Amino acid sequence: MSMQCSGSIRWMLITSTAILTMVSIVFTVLLWARLPEDFFMQCLTGVAGLALELCKFSLLPLAFLQLRKRQWLSGVFLLALGSALFVVSIGASVSFLETGQQRHEQRSLAWQQRQETIDQLDNNIMLGQESASIDIKNGYRERGVVTLTQVDQWQKERASLLSQPLSNDGQLIGLTEQQRFFAWLLLALLIDGCSVAGWSILAGQQRGTVVDKLVINSVVNNDVGNDANDFEPLIDPAIVERISKGEYGFKISIRGVMEKERLGYQKIKPVFDQLESQGVIKQATKGYELLNGKNFSLL
Repeated sequence: MSMQCSGSIRWMLITSTAILTMVSIVFTVLLWARLPEDFFMQCLTGVAGLALELCKFSLLPLAFLQLRKRQWLSGVFLLALGSALFVVSIGASVSFLETGQQRHEQRSLAWQQRQETIDQLDNNIMLGQESASIDIKNGYRERGVVTLTQVDQWQKERASLLSQPLSNDGQLIGLTEQQRFFAWLLLALLIDGCSVAGWSILAGQQRGTVVDKLVINSVVNNDVGNDANDFEPLIDPAIVERISKGEYGFKISIRGVMEKERLGYQKIKPVFDQLESQGVIKQATKGYELLNGKNFSLL
């Protein structure tokens, strides 16, 4: 991803990305920590969840950068690994949200009342089945059939109670478990997707800034390293040779060489800097002087 952001937008992006990242990490770590009962294992699984989350937020932006640089093998590998972690994180977020919803239901008054009714129905069903079995065994078949009919009514009532959604005091009211699952899934995708996209954009901008600084430093320091073939040479060796041989005279100026070569200041000045650093020329009262040369007039 290659996008340029103004200062205020960049800080908003950094802030929102950091917040969503923390939310995603908290969801995963808390869910993993709830899985075992032993405290040590809770700490261990929590740390493992934290490490996987950090890997997810590192590998995916790095994969996008590798693909931008056309390093396909490493880019695809990192993308596959990061995508797997992304899917695991989405599942963890959905599970954490659903677990929280269920705990809220268990604490609500409506859930307690419904649970008490279901417990009573379970008890009636059990006693009714035992009573009907005894009546049928002892020859009271008609009474046993009536009892079983009542048991069937209790079972239907129990199933009806379980199928009815509860009022959840401001949470996802009136949604079935399936509808609630898709709501949690959408929320988890938004949290993880926006945070990964944010880090990818920031990583791309940081890479662009670093590259720009390297190019500027290369121009200033006349050091283009191993990629010199990708840039136009800053110093023309032919001009260096002509100055060193005194073809422009032994008293020279940058302006004079610029006029003779029909080149700009940025092309000629590095030549003089290099020759001066090598001790070939030195600054004089006006312009430069070729060492061990004769006194010629300025160009």
